[in-house]
Amino acid sequence: MAKEAAIVKSVVSYLKGLPGCTVEKLKGSAVSSGKADLNGCYNGRSFRLEMKTPDHENTASDKQNINLRRWHNAGGIVGVVYSLAFVKQVFKNADEWYEYGGVYEQEEENGCQSWIHIPPLSKWY
Repeated sequence: MAKEAAIVKSVVSYLKGLPGCTVEKLKGSAVSSGKADLNGCYNGRSFRLEMKTPDHENTASDKQNINLRRWHNAGGIVGVVYSLAFVKQVFKNADEWYEYGGVYEQEEENGCQSWIHIPPLSKWY
């Protein structure tokens, strides 16, 4: 089973390879408690992704979910992600984000649920 650090590293590497994308891994500390692991921007859209591993059915904490909801309410793309494959699937459909937005979900190993919520830009413009 992949450890979270390995999944994070592969997702960061993939996202940094996309034209128009920048991403940074937030270092864990008391100050960053509850904040998403990855913060980035892709073609003008801010995103926050909380990375988890499917072993032991790890899920986002209440504090993490509240933080993600705050970013989503402000127009950011947010999600809880368990695999690189899911990130690739969502980001390859980025052209659809601008007009429609959407909710992308996928059941992962051990029944864990990856999800990314993308608000449509029409909500903001």
